[in-house]
Amino acid sequence: MSEVLKRLGGNTISACRRIRRCKKCRTVSRSSYCGGLPCAEVTFRTAAAAESIKRISKYKEMCLGAGTVLSVDQAMLAIDSGANIIVSPGFNPKVVKYCVENKIPITPGICTPTEIEMGLEYGLTIFKFFPAEAYGGLKTLKAISAPYGMIKLFRPAALTRRMS
Repeated sequence: MSEVLKRLGGNTISACRRIRRCKKCRTVSRSSYCGGLPCAEVTFRTAAAAESIKRISKYKEMCLGAGTVLSVDQAMLAIDSGANIIVSPGFNPKVVKYCVENKIPITPGICTPTEIEMGLEYGLTIFKFFPAEAYGGLKTLKAISAPYGMIKLFRPAALTRRMS
């Protein structure tokens, strides 16, 4: 398991940001880190994502993920911009394969045992349970994870902050 995933695995909460303009992203990220949130996810839902990751990645102590990664091209851009980890909302075999082959930490979104099994085939052991509330929240999370003692499931978007 990569060092990034080990760091991420020890945190129950991380800041998830959909950044529209990256003007203040470093200041807010530094404040989050100093306030006890050492992990952040910048989602690829806006055009400012890659530039925001570049700016935030200057804080080497941050565990910085690129979220809502839907394609191999986005994964490549995210890593080139300074992301430490790729987070996807679902299990996209092309993105997972690319990341595994290139030793890029990835936590794909899952919501069924079948998706967990697919991830295990790629050697993955940390997954994002998404969308958690829509699929039954903690009760479902406990039921799904019960037979899979070797994995960790988390919801990185537990704290959401939109930045304008």
